[in-house]
Amino acid sequence: ILHLARGDSVAAQQSIQGDVSLVAEELIAAVESGDEDAIRKLATHGDVVYLDTEIARIARFLTQDGAENVPASNPAPKKTPASTAVTNSSMFKNSASKNSGSLHSER
Repeated sequence: ILHLARGDSVAAQQSIQGDVSLVAEELIAAVESGDEDAIRKLATHGDVVYLDTEIARIARFLTQDGAENVPASNPAPKKTPASTAVTNSSMFKNSASKNSGSLHSER
């Protein structure tokens, strides 16, 4: 799929040796012939859909000329639980008041 995305069906064909899914051969043939309907159908085939998520996503954008207009993958933003921030700030307030109390008592 990555070779097809780069527009290199020869490298794609060379990379499938031995026991390989018939879907790969059909996908290469569809790309070489420019059969957009077959490309779309094969890109949603179970053998393709269950590949690595990014590879399967690229397959959905294959055309005769390679993969076009593939959107960039956006990783999910990291979330900081609000309760953790409150707990941490409360912890610092509590320790500050304890320390200030102990400082006053030592004088």
